[in-house]
Amino acid sequence: MLRRFGDIAKWYPAAVTQSAVEDGPPQSTVGSVRAMVPADGNPLRERLLSMDYANRTMSCGFKDSSLPYDDFVLTVKLVSLNDGPRTFIRWTARFDVRPPHDRDAGVKALRDLITGGDASLHHRG
Repeated sequence: MLRRFGDIAKWYPAAVTQSAVEDGPPQSTVGSVRAMVPADGNPLRERLLSMDYANRTMSCGFKDSSLPYDDFVLTVKLVSLNDGPRTFIRWTARFDVRPPHDRDAGVKALRDLITGGDASLHHRG
């Protein structure tokens, strides 16, 4: 599901109502840009920064967003667990909260978004 970079609305419909990769490289190609309409209606765009099939990781960052974050990079790593056909999803995010926005509120909002995405992936996986 994560390889299909533009399909986030299909696996996380609670947070993203529409998504598609813009004209340009295919959606799993580094440099691809996905346009999204989140549930709040404020469009944003993200660029695929890395896609490492061997290590099962991908990273993306905001290209255009009304969200109060600068230098935002999200990395997702999939780790196979040894006790059966299960996968651990490790999410990490690096960012600065743009003043005058509250850092703690910004961290909580992103944590909630990532937790929801994780639950949605597990539900659909």
